[in-house]
Amino acid sequence: YTSVMGVGDDPSAVYVESFNVESRLPWQQGGATKTFWRSVEGLTATKTCTWATSQACPVRRSVIYGDLELSGYCGKETNLGPSSGGFIANVAVKGTVKLGTQQQFMFRNCEFGKVDIRNTSNYNTVYVGVRGAPQLPKVNAPQMVSDIPQTDRVAEKPFLVEENGKWFVYVPPVTSNSVGLSGDIERTIPIEEMYVAKAGDTEASINAGIVGKKGLLLSPAIYPLSMPITITTPGFVILGLGFATLVSLGSLPAIHIVTDNVRIAGVLLEGGFDATPSIKTEALLLWSGNRGVASDLFARVGSFKYETYFHRPCTAKQANIFVQVDGIDNVVDHTWLWHADHDDCSNKWPDSISAATCISGNGLVVYGDRTIVYGLQSEHTMQDQVYWRGNGGKVFFYQNELPYINPYFRRPGYNFGMDYVSYRVDSACLEHYAVGLGSYIISIQGHSYVHNVTVFSLPQAAVMKNAFIWHITSKSRTPYFQNFDCIAGRCLPCTAKKCGDFSKESNMGFVWDFHHVHVQ
Repeated sequence: YTSVMGVGDDPSAVYVESFNVESRLPWQQGGATKTFWRSVEGLTATKTCTWATSQACPVRRSVIYGDLELSGYCGKETNLGPSSGGFIANVAVKGTVKLGTQQQFMFRNCEFGKVDIRNTSNYNTVYVGVRGAPQLPKVNAPQMVSDIPQTDRVAEKPFLVEENGKWFVYVPPVTSNSVGLSGDIERTIPIEEMYVAKAGDTEASINAGIVGKKGLLLSPAIYPLSMPITITTPGFVILGLGFATLVSLGSLPAIHIVTDNVRIAGVLLEGGFDATPSIKTEALLLWSGNRGVASDLFARVGSFKYETYFHRPCTAKQANIFVQVDGIDNVVDHTWLWHADHDDCSNKWPDSISAATCISGNGLVVYGDRTIVYGLQSEHTMQDQVYWRGNGGKVFFYQNELPYINPYFRRPGYNFGMDYVSYRVDSACLEHYAVGLGSYIISIQGHSYVHNVTVFSLPQAAVMKNAFIWHITSKSRTPYFQNFDCIAGRCLPCTAKKCGDFSKESNMGFVWDFHHVHVQ
């Protein structure tokens, strides 16, 4: 993990020449598509920056006086390496934003001098409340651009500030219909009024420590939790630094929010329960409170090599639900919910321990009404990647990669596509809106792959705009996708032409279907 944070009250308080993440792998090994867990916030950069990253790599509350390049070269290669981001919010780029090879990207409340999409391989970009967004048709394959002039409802991420030797957490307000940058602050919390967790803390010490406090500051560490951290104080703030990781060792949540107006930011939740198919675990984050905001909220399950007294390396783990939102009027501002498709325990891809033996269910489950999500990324889970039951939900940008191999390969004749989809809105929902959605499959020949998938399952009341599916594979014309969408039981099927389109130039199979899935 790498986080660079300026701790001034304004980005102008901390100047650097530039910040850079280069494409670290050769093109054929994935380029920047395996660069995760990086973040920058609170800086002013005087020159051009390169941010060649993919998921869980946010840039926030910063100013760049040069250009911002979102992909990069590896070594002596002459072509930009692939990249698959990403999320940027409350950032000004005085020069040009160069998308490069980014497959998809989400920008919220930014100000850009220019956005260059002329020489890109980008398929889906979403601009919400952005000054300087590119002016293109709403649907323009293969460079699909969604430009939403105002941000519906959001709050910027809380951040740590040092003033004359004293430390505070600044908490920005919730705003509506905003455009461009924001430096507004609703309140400040002195560090003495927060519990500062450090390596060695557990749920017992944290739950005891937050009593009577206004917030929890999680220092960079991996925290074992046998019981949930339970938040009962209205307006409480949880701020993680350096991708602070909360590992749920049992079947209970890592965090349970039971009160209103809570902020949670910069936290990585990990399923640490030993895989047991007969037991269903609760959500890693169970959010029962109302009117809260989550910023940079990440969750994962996988088999990882690190070893501690509470974690045996390279063992199969389980998390049936990553994030469950039950309360109303909550906002999620950037999330990556990841069933690991590769790990540091084996070099066999796609047959990693994580993909073949770990257990998951849903990435995001929403029961609460009027939930808004900006920058939703959910990948490889074994059931619906997203299940939405609450009314009035809104999603701005969705990126999904389905499992590489059929998670149910041990059950002869049964496949993921028989029961599960990428994005499901329950038939009982009366209202749902989503824009800028993409789901894709990478199917590996010779493996028990996922096939016959319906990507979007929607009720008649749902409105989806600028959605696409993409088949990244070899020359096979196997119908991995069966239906683009099913709306109230009426399906738009994939045809051989749509779902088996082979591109000789790229040696990949593509499915382009850029259209309004349903427009009222």
